[in-house]
Amino acid sequence: MRGLICRRAMGSEQDNQNTGWQDPKPTALLVLAEPDGPTCHTAKPSCFHRHLNDRLTEQRVPAVSILTRLADTIRQRGQEQSETSYTAKLLRGGVDRIGKKIGEEATEVVIAAKNNSAAELTYEVADLFYHSLVLLEHQQVPLEAIWNELLRRTQPQQPPADTALPPSGESQ
Repeated sequence: MRGLICRRAMGSEQDNQNTGWQDPKPTALLVLAEPDGPTCHTAKPSCFHRHLNDRLTEQRVPAVSILTRLADTIRQRGQEQSETSYTAKLLRGGVDRIGKKIGEEATEVVIAAKNNSAAELTYEVADLFYHSLVLLEHQQVPLEAIWNELLRRTQPQQPPADTALPPSGESQ
């Protein structure tokens, strides 16, 4: 299973994207997919609708899926260039307009935290996420680059082999 990556084999080259990840051990494979219908024999969207303690719970939509869907919507709004779309207006305004909104939203996040209001903080962080995704779209930075950077930050740090320092007293 080591190094396995699933691919969609569809019509265009753009559709043929990596959709699978493997854990470092390798003991598990995560596949990001959007099924056409239920994938569980219980008619649930997924078989993963139970907590480990076996009590039924509402299925949670993974954050990656939600943010990916939002990023796709932002990209679509930018391509449509509608005069009435807030997203399209932000994208047309460029880094200055988007950056101003991100600054405003970041300030509102801090104020919500200082107000000790979970509901307000939730709302403002959602706004900050949205405006950050708009900036990523404007700068043509794919969301996957963010996932990769976050993944890199969670991995144990190892110096590259060519930059390792020699033992004390030895010269290079």
